[in-house]
Amino acid sequence: MIDKLKYKQNFSKKKNIYLYIKNHAKTGIEEYIEMIPDVFKKSGYNVLLTKKIHPNNVNIIIEEFSKISTIRKIKDCKKKFPKTKIILILTEFFTKKYGTKSLNFFENFFRSSILIAFTIFFKLIHKNDYRKIEKNEILIFLLFFPLNFIKFIIEIFFLPIIFIFYFLIHIYKMFLSIPIKIKQIINFYKKLSFKKMNFFLKKLFKGKIDVIFIVQRYARILFGINILNNLYRNLITINYKDIYFLHRFLGLQEVLPLADGLITSHTKIIPKKNKNIFLQNNQKKILGTIYPYLDTKLILKNIDIKTDPRFEITGSITNYRKKIVSKINKDIKKMKLDNQFLYCFTKDFQEKRINNNTFSLHIPQSKNWNFSSPTRIYRALTVDKTLPVIFRSFKQDPTEKLCFQYQNKESLVKLLKLHHNKSLLFIFLKKRLNLYNKFVDKNNKKLIIKFKKIIK
Repeated sequence: MIDKLKYKQNFSKKKNIYLYIKNHAKTGIEEYIEMIPDVFKKSGYNVLLTKKIHPNNVNIIIEEFSKISTIRKIKDCKKKFPKTKIILILTEFFTKKYGTKSLNFFENFFRSSILIAFTIFFKLIHKNDYRKIEKNEILIFLLFFPLNFIKFIIEIFFLPIIFIFYFLIHIYKMFLSIPIKIKQIINFYKKLSFKKMNFFLKKLFKGKIDVIFIVQRYARILFGINILNNLYRNLITINYKDIYFLHRFLGLQEVLPLADGLITSHTKIIPKKNKNIFLQNNQKKILGTIYPYLDTKLILKNIDIKTDPRFEITGSITNYRKKIVSKINKDIKKMKLDNQFLYCFTKDFQEKRINNNTFSLHIPQSKNWNFSSPTRIYRALTVDKTLPVIFRSFKQDPTEKLCFQYQNKESLVKLLKLHHNKSLLFIFLKKRLNLYNKFVDKNNKKLIIKFKKIIK
């Protein structure tokens, strides 16, 4: 518990702001730890990283309230020290799907109906910390329960049968196709000249052919892994991420009324249509969207064009992203640029970066995904030192204008020109970076003006 006698209001001293980071893991908020102090420093504030809430001071908290202990700390502090200022940085998207409210939840009807059951469950076991169960949540649960019970029976009893049946059919078809495959391999080697074979081996040993990608691709074709993944995804109704973001949403609902100001990391964080549902009349607390300043000279100095031209994609490797990666690799082959361009490399966030790549590819998670990724673009330019390439422009965020947009296979030729000619690359980026920083400066100044009014 917080000792009342220990703290006195600190607003009259040097403009100190405390950035609370204990509610986050070591990774995931690095960009915000750099961006927030930089933005506030330009207005004369000193941002200090901390692992505790500072009573009677300004505390900036990057949203992550999946732990009950964090919620209790904030509630306790605001109760004992009402002059404590809490500014929340909202980084995830508020969503409502088939009556289920959560963060970043864009899944199907069945997953939504299961998540409503978890909502009721969490509210029951944490009845002293979360809000009361709403009538509409019980109604939706009762409406969906019979369908989910039937689906549960199907998953338990019929899913193994479906998998076994599929494998038997696939193995039978594969067995029948063996003679045809052997003929194809023989014909391929007959057509392959000694020069071509030598060229292929040189590229292989130099690392210009992504062996892992080729093996994965043909393993999927041979064993039908993609089809099995789709079956699993459509039948199994819930996963850890869904539950984790639900926890975060329920915690955020408790902290929102205690917040004095709200800052978003994306213009679409709070949906215009359902603003009241999520904020519950807290709209006046919204200060705006925060954007990072970018050091033009440093980015132009550090951008990596020494390595062979290659695309890299990070994050969740979804089926849609795999499809786009496959398309780009086919474009490389069609344009006969495989002797210059390395095949596209996919990397999960958890994996370490093996080597630098010239271009970072920013593909939406799915075909129907409606949001840009400003934080990833920022990371590409400042951390990965690569030129960000987007596949689709959402026209939501100024960082999108810093990117090269991949439109068709002809884009590969344009990218090669930027790669081989450093002055062209500098011209491409410099103008965009200058315009971006002008916009950011104007936007962030407006945000700081609102911030000053709140902390008075």
